Amino acid sequence: EIDLPISRHPVRRKEMAVCSAGGKRALTLWKRIDLIGGKFSLLEVSLKTGRTHQIRVHLSHLGYPIVGDPVYGFRKTWWNRNCSEALDIGQSISRQMLHSVLLGFRHPGTGEYCEFKSPLAADMEKVIKGLKEMLNIS
Repeated sequence: EIDLPISRHPVRRKEMAVCSAGGKRALTLWKRIDLIGGKFSLLEVSLKTGRTHQIRVHLSHLGYPIVGDPVYGFRKTWWNRNCSEALDIGQSISRQMLHSVLLGFRHPGTGEYCEFKSPLAADMEKVIKGLKEMLNIS
């Protein structure tokens, strides 16, 4: 459980940040589904509040940014220093490795509950499979 307030970053105004002064409550629940080579984790995350960039801000604040996140994540040079054996995979990532499997909400006009499911995106499957192969994990 991550229960840390989020507000606008005090200097980089286009970004959000964990900020106790004036921040709004943000609650994120998470569970590790898989550990990949001791360097990457596949997480299941559930939002109990809906703050802007909540998952990205919370995980980055704790030192575990989303792979491929250009704002709250590590730079591409991270791969050279920390996972050079999978450098080709790191350089092939062109977006955040963040995916919503299930999205549900009450329709604002009708009040009807709406739910949408989506399978894991092919590029994410490819990255996960590639990391497991490169880091010698079955």
